[in-house]
Amino acid sequence: LAVQTLDGQRDSRVAGVLDVAARRSAEAGFDLLELSLHDLDHLDIAHARATFEHAGLQVACSRGLAFDADVSNEDRAIVSRGAELLRASLEAAAGLGAHVLTGALYSALGKYGQQVTARGRANAVSVLRDLAKEARRLDVSLGLEVCNIAFTGPGLPLAAKADVSDDKLDVVLFEADQRKAIR
Repeated sequence: LAVQTLDGQRDSRVAGVLDVAARRSAEAGFDLLELSLHDLDHLDIAHARATFEHAGLQVACSRGLAFDADVSNEDRAIVSRGAELLRASLEAAAGLGAHVLTGALYSALGKYGQQVTARGRANAVSVLRDLAKEARRLDVSLGLEVCNIAFTGPGLPLAAKADVSDDKLDVVLFEADQRKAIR
């Protein structure tokens, strides 16, 4: 797995960055590149897909949300901004040929001063439910990176009554001794 982010790159440099990332990832023996979709305005999806295919790489996409696009907020304008970013990211992931869009898709990535409200939770669930319907249509799986720890996240209980045997949600936990093996 190789990770490449485009944040802050100018249009003229993005294609070159992707070319180098794809080439170096393939040369290093990776078969999948994770692409952070935080700068969609500068991403030529057709070029990127062709680049990854030429290098023999699969692609997975990730996304995070800022506080001004937090889908677990109570403010509908903020929630709408976040929902639109997630929809655009899902469409980009599908256009890139990715079968996974992952990240903290349920809230802003940052330290919250309080737990999410019931209305904020309902907003996040509604956005994710709609996103999941579209993801299914596009054959893209959504991955929710759990960042619900003391240092980040809103303390958002995403699936308090989830049935782990229904094949709808996979949660992977790496114990401390296992984390060393994946570095």
